[in-house]
Amino acid sequence: MTTFLCTLVAALGALAGVSDGQSSGSDNTSSGTSVVSQMPGGTVSMQCNFHPGGTVLWYKQESDGKMEFARDAQLIVSDNRYQIRSENGAYVLTINPTREEDSGQFMCHSSDMRGMIYEHTFLVTIGAGGGASRTTAAYVGTIAAALLLLI
Repeated sequence: MTTFLCTLVAALGALAGVSDGQSSGSDNTSSGTSVVSQMPGGTVSMQCNFHPGGTVLWYKQESDGKMEFARDAQLIVSDNRYQIRSENGAYVLTINPTREEDSGQFMCHSSDMRGMIYEHTFLVTIGAGGGASRTTAAYVGTIAAALLLLI
């Protein structure tokens, strides 16, 4: 019964678009994915850890390829709604205020001096669906908590 409930909770989380951000790549690559939803006019922050002696690159997937957004702590885009800062061993890319055209796939690519590569993808949705996604995820979490109490 417990296995069934855990499987049900995982399936509900997957349907709601909830990601734990944990997945692994090849031997020298570590990767993950996060889902970010927000209403227009809000703030979205995405964090990418950096490693001594390494580099960090931020990209956004465009229809014609990847557009570089930032390199280490330097923004490449000139839109003042985008900011990057260094915080506790990570670079944080922030969009404030958000617009629907900010929706898309952002990628962080960092490396260390040993050649280890770290990649993280942020699936960003800005718009009416943003609030609905958060509500759905919160609802699934409430169902999961209630099911665990029944055990």
